[in-house]
Amino acid sequence: MTAKEYLNKTRAILQKAQELYELEAGDLRAEIAKENNGDHTIDYIRRVILPKEGEIRQNMANIQTEAERQLQELYREQIETLQKRDQLRGEDLNSEISLLTSGIKLTENDVQGIIDRNPNNRTVQRLAREYADSNGLKVKSMYQPALAAAPRFEEVKDAAIKMLGRIDQPDTFSLMYGAILGENGKANSLESWDEENSEEGKV
Repeated sequence: MTAKEYLNKTRAILQKAQELYELEAGDLRAEIAKENNGDHTIDYIRRVILPKEGEIRQNMANIQTEAERQLQELYREQIETLQKRDQLRGEDLNSEISLLTSGIKLTENDVQGIIDRNPNNRTVQRLAREYADSNGLKVKSMYQPALAAAPRFEEVKDAAIKMLGRIDQPDTFSLMYGAILGENGKANSLESWDEENSEEGKV
């Protein structure tokens, strides 16, 4: 998935959790109001209202737990995607490879030309980079392992989990969400990864 898709799925998980949590919080407030309005006996409160409150509180905890599980799973899927992205592919081998394996001593200009002609071919980019490194040539290569982006995705995941810890504080949750995943949020910089590191914007 693209970085943009990853961010959108993260947003959807958090928004759904917040929506469900608020429904449960509303139910809890209603039960607490019943407990405190003086219309029920202590026995009724103990037998009916308090167990209901306990059930609601457990539902609220379960919402947080499930959302965190989904965030961890989403991150795991993204890491698998990045790992696959780093795999060399035979179908990407083209005539440029023969230059790298011909035994002809290539210059920096030669290797740079191979790199420049194959901006979206990670297999050729990697082999050219390795040729340059092993022959002491200095070239500018766009090749970077896709997994190099893993910490950036992990940072988003960790921030989202921290938000879940504030889901019982709507104002704080909203501020954190806006600062990280909102329209001008910090995490939006991750979307540039799509253009910089993936073929036609796709991971």
